[in-house]
Amino acid sequence: MGCSVHDQEDADGVAQLYQIFDETAGKLLHRLTVSRGFLTDHAESEIVSSLQELSLLACLRLAGERRVIVRSQMIEIEEPAPRPRPVRDPPDRQSTEAR
Repeated sequence: MGCSVHDQEDADGVAQLYQIFDETAGKLLHRLTVSRGFLTDHAESEIVSSLQELSLLACLRLAGERRVIVRSQMIEIEEPAPRPRPVRDPPDRQSTEAR
């Protein structure tokens, strides 16, 4: 599978944002936000082992396209956005009048 990772710092500079794409299918696989707190609380040599201890890969698989947020000592999976409810047409006046 040909995957690519796109990264950028968020607008406020408080997190690093990553998107993992399946280039073959042209599909977004994962969205990951790593807080600045996590990055400053862990030495560069500790980051991989800390992410493994937090079970990052399992969280990414579980989350799918939902955003995964790495905080200093924990990982959160963003709740899916609520789906809009379908709007129903008001009952037809003729059918109500016939009753």
